[in-house]
Amino acid sequence: RPGHFYSGAFPAAFDQNLDGGCPSPCPNGTYAVGIALRSRCDTCPAGTFCPPPGDAAPVACPAGRYNKKLGQIDQSACDSCPSGWHQMTSGEPFCLPCIRGEFQNQSGQAACLACEANTFSEGKNATSCQPCESGRTSPRESGRCNDIPPGSYINVAGDQVQCEMGFKCEGKDTFNDISFVEFSHTILLRNMYCCLHIES
Repeated sequence: RPGHFYSGAFPAAFDQNLDGGCPSPCPNGTYAVGIALRSRCDTCPAGTFCPPPGDAAPVACPAGRYNKKLGQIDQSACDSCPSGWHQMTSGEPFCLPCIRGEFQNQSGQAACLACEANTFSEGKNATSCQPCESGRTSPRESGRCNDIPPGSYINVAGDQVQCEMGFKCEGKDTFNDISFVEFSHTILLRNMYCCLHIES
C-alpha cells in the first residue's frame, strides 16, 4: 500500500498481511510508492521534499532553488540560490556560481545574465558588471576589457568601429562627450577621437 510499510522481518510482515494485518504509515520525511510489500520507507533525498503521508514520489525543488538536507517534508526546505548564483535544474542539492562575463543581481534564479558590451565581470558569482575604463572596450559576456586599437573608436551606440576614411585615431586619448562635436580638424566621439589625417 503506498505510503505505508510493514514493521519487523519481511516474511513475518508478509504473513501478517495475509492475516489481514495493517501496515504502518511512513514517518515524516520518508516515502513508499507502489503496491509492493515493504519492510521500510525510503528517506526523502536531498534536492527534494516528501509531503506526508509519503504515498507519492519525492517532489523536486524548483529551478533556482536547492535543498542539501535529507528527509524534508515541504517546499519551505528549498532555499533560494543567492544572488551571484543560479540553478537551472530542478531537484538539486546545490547552486552554481555565475562565471566570468556573467552576473545575477537577484536570488532564486535559474540562470545568470550576460554582461553587456563595454562592461565586464572578472570573477565568479558576480552580482553586477563593471563598466570598462574610458579608452577600453569589451564584447558582450566578457571577463575583461581591452585597449581600443589605434584606428578605431567607440561610437555613441557603444560599438567599436574604424575611423572614417580621411581620419585617424592615435590610441588612448579620450573625451567624455557622448555626442558628435565637429571642429575644423577633429571629430569628438564617445571615448575616442579621430583626427583629420593630412599627408605632409
